[in-house]
Formats: sequence, C-alpha cells, structure tokens
Amino acid sequence: MAKRDNPVLGTIQCDGCGGTASVHQARRGSGRFLYTRCGECGADQRTGKAVQTRLYNQTEWRAGADPVKPPNVAEKSVVEPSEPSKHGGSGDIGGSGCTTENEPDTTEIEPAEQPATTKKKWAPLAFLGMVAAGLLAFAS
Repeated sequence: MAKRDNPVLGTIQCDGCGGTASVHQARRGSGRFLYTRCGECGADQRTGKAVQTRLYNQTEWRAGADPVKPPNVAEKSVVEPSEPSKHGGSGDIGGSGCTTENEPDTTEIEPAEQPATTKKKWAPLAFLGMVAAGLLAFAS
C-alpha cells in the first residue's frame, strides 16, 4: 500500500472492466510512469510502451493537471488505428486481442510444432557396458 497517494491527474476507461479508472503519476524514479487505479480491478502499474502511450494520449486530464511525458511514449499518430476497438479506446495498441464490434475475430491459431522426441536409446546399453567392465575389473 502506498504511504501517500499521488494526486489524481485524470480519468480513463479501465482496460480490465471497462469502468472508470483514475490516472496517477509516480513521483520518484527517472521514468515518472503513469498508472491507474480502478475500484474493481485495483492498481495497474505496467510501464510498457503501449500502456504508457495509451495512458498519456487518451486520459481525460483534470484542469490544471501537468503530467510529465513518460520516456517511452510513442507519437500519437503512430498508435491511432482507423477504427475504434470494442472497448471504446483508440484501438489495439499492444496486441490485446480486441476486435471491433462489427468484425468478428477470424484469426486462426496454428498448432505449435511438437518437438521431436530425443529419447536416448543407447543409455541402457551404456549402463550395461559399465556394469560389465566393473565386473571384469573386480574379477581380475
């Protein structure tokens, strides 16, 4: 639990439940990353480029809020798709698997290649050879 709360800088739609989450910014560290707090889902402190870009570009900032741009935020024009996602955000920034409501997801998953079995067929023979050599050495 935080020792003291960072101020609420704005709000954004929660990735988890679709409700409203408050947006905060870390005060310490070189990153000054944004994070969210949702009443249903809890805190989301992911620092990846896609998450930070979404938070920085799509937050409804409160009046007087002056967030510091996190170091890994992409340019706004790079992350906006032509159609909104089913969650109402600016789209599938990080490959979350969201599809638009009008188009069903038709992505087919290819089965993973099964690794060839590399069972050692000669291991029992090697063991028997060592036992035989030991018996011969003991007998002499």
